[in-house]
Amino acid sequence: MWKICLTVFLFITFAIFSPLSPASYPKDIYKWVDKDGNLHFTDNPSLIPKDKTEEAEMIKGRKTEPGEIGVFDVIETSPAPSNEEETEEESEEDRKEKEKELRELWGSRALEIDSREESILAEIQNTEREIIYKKREVDYLLINGYAADFYILELRNLEDYLKDLDYQLSLIGQERGNLRDEARRQGIPPGYLRP
Repeated sequence: MWKICLTVFLFITFAIFSPLSPASYPKDIYKWVDKDGNLHFTDNPSLIPKDKTEEAEMIKGRKTEPGEIGVFDVIETSPAPSNEEETEEESEEDRKEKEKELRELWGSRALEIDSREESILAEIQNTEREIIYKKREVDYLLINGYAADFYILELRNLEDYLKDLDYQLSLIGQERGNLRDEARRQGIPPGYLRP
């Protein structure tokens, strides 16, 4: 029994600590900038596009001690835009465009919930009217001595349907609350949920 426990312990220990060994971290990293100006890094030179192999720069890693994660001598970021004023104007326009898109997205989601609620409320109103008429029919038939079994069954089905509509309406309330919570978690202002 203890041999099995020891084997399991050694296997788990190996599985946990083997990714941390220095041999699993690359020593050389290659970086290049694509045609869109995006900075890319890789440890596999075959992943560098053919037209960028000459431009790719190798970053040499320093030697690491056992258990230490590899550290690289050079850390660079992508080049900054040349004209700050243009980027500020573009970023302001982009921000306004994103804000408009967010407002439309969240407003449409709220509007969808509202329209479903309106249709359910209209269906509830129609079903209540039908129940009233069906009760009058059943009462008339029973008062006059006719068989009303079929009409009573229809009345029960309408009442069950009304309960189902009430349940759907309560789910709409929950869905609206979930949408508000989701918007709050994502930092969306409450005004965006108004269609």
